[in-house]
Amino acid sequence: MEAYPPEYLLHPVPVLGVYGLDGQESSAPQEIQLGDGKTGTLASTLLSIFLARQVFSLYDATRYLTSAAIPPPFRVMTIEKDYTLPDGSQKASGTHSKLSPRTPDSPLYPDGLFTPLWIQKHQSLPGTIVGFYSLWDADPTSAQPRREMGPLPVSQMIEPAERDWDAALAHEINDKRKYYQDKGIKFAVVMLMTRKQVDDPTVEERCTSIRKQSGLENKMSFFSLAPGSVHDLQEFVNMLYRTLYGAATQYYSNAIKRARKRRGRISSYAAHDPSSLALSGSDWALRYDIKMAFLHEFRQDIEATLKSLEQVYATLVDYLAPGASPILAVHGHRWAEARQLADCLNIKIYRIYLYTNDSASALAQLNGHLHMFQSYSSSWGMGEASFEYWLWLSKQYRLFAESIETAIQHGFKIRVPVPSNQSMSPPSLSGTSGGCNPGAILQHPGFYFHLAAMCCAEGRRRLLESKPQAEAQADYANMSIELLTKSYEQFKVYHNSRMTLYLAAEIAGTYYETGKYEMALKFFERIGKTYRKEHWHMILTSILRWSLRCAKELGLWERTIECLVELLAPTLPMSDAKRADSLQELLTTLEQPDNVAAKQPLVINMRHINAFIQCNFQFHDHDSFVNSAVPFQVTLQTEKTTPPSPIRFNSMRIVFNQPQYNLYLTDDGASPDTAAATASPILIDCSQGTTLITTGEFAQWHTKAADLSITKGQTKVIQGSVLPIACQDIKIECIYLDLAYPNWTVSLQYPFEQVAEEHAMARRKWLQTDAQGGTRFKFMDGRGKVQQVRIRQRPPHVDLVTHAAAPALLDEYFPLTVELTSHEDEPIDAVLYVDIKNVEDFITFHVGQQGQSSGELALGQLAPGSTLSRTIYLYGSRVAGSRLVTLMARYSSAHGQAVMEKQESIRIPFMTPFDASFRVFEVNEHSEKSSYLPSGAQHESKRLEVTIRCCSTWELAIDKLDLAQVSTDLMKQATWQTGQSFDCSFVFSLTSPSILDAPEPLHTGKLSIAWKRAAHDGPFSTTTISLPSLTPRAHGLKLLADVPEKIYMGEPITLTYLLDNHTLQVVEFSGAIELSDAFVFSGYKQFKGRLLPMTQGSYQYVCFPLSAGNVPLPRLKVLAKVQGVEKDVAVQRLGDGNMIGFDNDLNARPSLSSAGVNQSTTKDNPLLVFVNAKRA
Repeated sequence: MEAYPPEYLLHPVPVLGVYGLDGQESSAPQEIQLGDGKTGTLASTLLSIFLARQVFSLYDATRYLTSAAIPPPFRVMTIEKDYTLPDGSQKASGTHSKLSPRTPDSPLYPDGLFTPLWIQKHQSLPGTIVGFYSLWDADPTSAQPRREMGPLPVSQMIEPAERDWDAALAHEINDKRKYYQDKGIKFAVVMLMTRKQVDDPTVEERCTSIRKQSGLENKMSFFSLAPGSVHDLQEFVNMLYRTLYGAATQYYSNAIKRARKRRGRISSYAAHDPSSLALSGSDWALRYDIKMAFLHEFRQDIEATLKSLEQVYATLVDYLAPGASPILAVHGHRWAEARQLADCLNIKIYRIYLYTNDSASALAQLNGHLHMFQSYSSSWGMGEASFEYWLWLSKQYRLFAESIETAIQHGFKIRVPVPSNQSMSPPSLSGTSGGCNPGAILQHPGFYFHLAAMCCAEGRRRLLESKPQAEAQADYANMSIELLTKSYEQFKVYHNSRMTLYLAAEIAGTYYETGKYEMALKFFERIGKTYRKEHWHMILTSILRWSLRCAKELGLWERTIECLVELLAPTLPMSDAKRADSLQELLTTLEQPDNVAAKQPLVINMRHINAFIQCNFQFHDHDSFVNSAVPFQVTLQTEKTTPPSPIRFNSMRIVFNQPQYNLYLTDDGASPDTAAATASPILIDCSQGTTLITTGEFAQWHTKAADLSITKGQTKVIQGSVLPIACQDIKIECIYLDLAYPNWTVSLQYPFEQVAEEHAMARRKWLQTDAQGGTRFKFMDGRGKVQQVRIRQRPPHVDLVTHAAAPALLDEYFPLTVELTSHEDEPIDAVLYVDIKNVEDFITFHVGQQGQSSGELALGQLAPGSTLSRTIYLYGSRVAGSRLVTLMARYSSAHGQAVMEKQESIRIPFMTPFDASFRVFEVNEHSEKSSYLPSGAQHESKRLEVTIRCCSTWELAIDKLDLAQVSTDLMKQATWQTGQSFDCSFVFSLTSPSILDAPEPLHTGKLSIAWKRAAHDGPFSTTTISLPSLTPRAHGLKLLADVPEKIYMGEPITLTYLLDNHTLQVVEFSGAIELSDAFVFSGYKQFKGRLLPMTQGSYQYVCFPLSAGNVPLPRLKVLAKVQGVEKDVAVQRLGDGNMIGFDNDLNARPSLSSAGVNQSTTKDNPLLVFVNAKRA
């Protein structure tokens, strides 16, 4: 396909010429950092920035209007320093340019209108020129005379040669300025500085002098640039573009004025003389209009460009119009140039409309141009019957689609059409509901890419019809595929799934026409999956036939067989004859040995294609028990139209998730009963008579022979069963129907991983025989297909009952009676397992025997309906609370069937039989003299009172109660009721060898109680109660009150206070006796003294009681100072002193400790005595 000249289609921008960046002007190139570790000179870096972009689209060229950070567009070209304009721009009067139709050497001579060379010429003519120069620097090693500069002496010295160089440079720049200014071209200069010159204070003055001498304007035509980063250089270039852009557009404005002036000198649109070869006045006017249109485009005046292009296009359409005497000879060279220019102008016009978001005008321009060509083409001899017309049309749609795609990339939005109340129909249909013409609405690019592909395909067919041996047909086929692929991608972006499938089918068809069968087959397979899934059977039938042709061409016999198998499906619409042909072709393919590609079996998943045989599977029940047969049925069903003739399968394989149940059925060779095919369903019972395969590929499979033929309109049900031997889930995995031939083995696979949706809500039914020997379906509970059965252990038919006299008591062998009653139909052998959840308790089957936390007891054989009773004993110790006891009877029948289990759990409370409390009293006595020696033995006494209470809810028979350390029976042969208490008292004498020894606790031993339940016979249980340990009191100060035992009112008594110092320190003390309302006394009221270590002091008071009863004695308050620390010394009475109480677990109990009556005296707790009444 002939391409358009790129000059016509590319968007032109102003041209900028630069010189002086080739390294010749810079005497000392400066290296700068370019990034990524790269370096370059200042000139080379600037040149790379200038030449970075040479081609601009309409959108790129106008981006500077909306973004201040983007510079105006320039196409930069490098020129020589002595560059002069081409001769055409300097032609003398009476001469013409090289591209003028009046020049004999011109390609337009003598009657050409326009050539792309004119645009190419202006793309190489700079409208603005920038020269790059460097200041001269003297060699620092040379010694040259210097003189002062300026009217006053300064520190800087100027060389005479430097001034001469600057003057010569200014003269050269001035000559350039004058030359380009005369040609209407903007000229600017950039001075490239070195790093040394940047720090030189005279450089600025030198640059100012050069600028003034050369006549350049400051900040508009004269610039200086110091070395910097790439970003700094890019910013400088952007600033330069912005500064020069106005002058560049002015250059093209002047060119437009000159063209308009020359056009005005022509007598416009004069009559054309066909006999003359030279251009007429109207031809010259059109030629200048074309020039002005492109110059407007150079100037970036979009509005003026569009207006000029439309004017030129309209004139060209008139030039191309056929007639009795056409302006241009049809199929002539000038006619071809004009038609090509009209096509390009049409493209530029609708691109500008798309740029301005005028989609309606863009589409109208395209449609108008296509209509023009269609109406003219018949008279041109290239109408709709010619391949040229369709290929031209394909090119127009393709370029339009690419233009829309470019516009969308730059933000163009395709508007969604909104229904209008105004009718767009012909007058005869104006009464119908409102709408819009789809052809008048701009579509997305995929729509036009598809039109281009269709036109290209049509052009290719026309070409093959007119030129069968055309070599270019392959190019057009590839072009159609490329266009269809682009259309596919566009429709995919816009989520048109149906259209993408259609396009994929078109691509596949094109591949097939060009002989690329492998690619065609891939596309057919891809789109076939969707049409198969969504049940577009009519389209799928066509796709399968195309796939079949491709597979046969490629020799892919597996794919061929799969297509033929699916073509037998009744859901695919076709005639009976075609379906019969498909079956015959399938059988022929399987029988031919040349079609064998491999010896491996071909497995076709019938769930992925449309199956011509429907295969379903179901179990009879959802649940079953071990050693109980589980029936199942496999249903094979065909429609009335397929298969066209009976098909006999060689074998059928039913595969379960448990391989021991797999079933392998072989064909028995019976002739099919076609007459009964449409009658009642056929039931084949394979539940009995199966044998086990011992060797081969299907070893350990069950097998049986059956009729495996199938005809059209037939329902055949194969019934089987599995006998589970363990608890498990059994489910069907897949079923295979095998066709075996000498060279092929084809297996139709029906997997059952997921339940088919069409059967999910169907009522369940089961095929069975009736009383007349026929078959009928029986409806069952539930819906869907039961394809998995859960095998559970059959529930035990025994009763496990326990009897116990709860609660149990700790330390006893608690009897638990277990009764096992059998309801099985045959004798069973049972074993009893018992477990108690406490590590310190145990179970035993005999009283007095040590056991474990779990145990088992063989119960023996138990007849049906009989009951067996056994007693076990539970022993709990230490901690009271409930115990969980688990009983499990495990049994099996006498025939060795599966073991059954019956489990029961009971919770038995355990409580302590006795509760004990303790009280420990200190016994205060007169100390012996030997105890005041440091090495003498220290003696003291403690009294232990024990209270034992019966906590059992049952009467307990007590055999004996004794203290283990002394082997003394405290009590024999008694019966205790619930809550009954028993008290006993023990006095212990504690002796410490010396005061220097640390006191050690005394272990008092245990009380042992032999007991049993009074109502039960059997041995006694033993419970031990630990007594609290006794700790000797610490050595220190002690204040004792010696009070007479009998006190009578009116009779004086002597009250003695004893202060013992059982320490090794000297104690200083002071004392004071407090008054009492119950007594009057005589003696020291206050005193002080000192006690040596291990000594005793005493103070006596004669007291006269005044009242009877419990009255407080006069309290002696002693304050002792030991090692500098003062403390009160509590008063204790001779006899029972402090008391501490303990509970059953030997924990101290404060409530018991505070219950003593003879405690130490305090202010709130005085020492009380009982005063009797007067004696008679």
